Amino acid sequence: MSTSLQIRLRHTDLTAASETMIRDRAARMQRFFVDVRGSAVAIERLTGAEHAAYWVNVSLQLEDGKVVIGRRQRHEDLLIAIGLAFKVVAQRLRARGRERVGWRGRSRAGWRRRPRAAVSKIPGICR
Repeated sequence: MSTSLQIRLRHTDLTAASETMIRDRAARMQRFFVDVRGSAVAIERLTGAEHAAYWVNVSLQLEDGKVVIGRRQRHEDLLIAIGLAFKVVAQRLRARGRERVGWRGRSRAGWRRRPRAAVSKIPGICR
């Protein structure tokens, strides 16, 4: 299933390498997280000598209507900022997947599941 991808630019132009990276990362999100229905990437170039950097923000629309928004990532290199922004969104999607499945947290043995039911009596064995 194809997703819609919106790229918004402010005070900058998009190079071929950065556009390819955005499209690849958005396709990877769709492949690994099947709930993703659309994505939006906002890129802003900060102007001024002391602010020579890029802000990149990624938001994903999920099939249940919710939106996962990553924090705005700032870096002087556009490709690094794009990678950081997608990494934050992927971490939030992983955390959301653990919540949906019922993972509680980490123990020494690894992730533990929330119990589904408590058995009070087993017929024929317990009285």
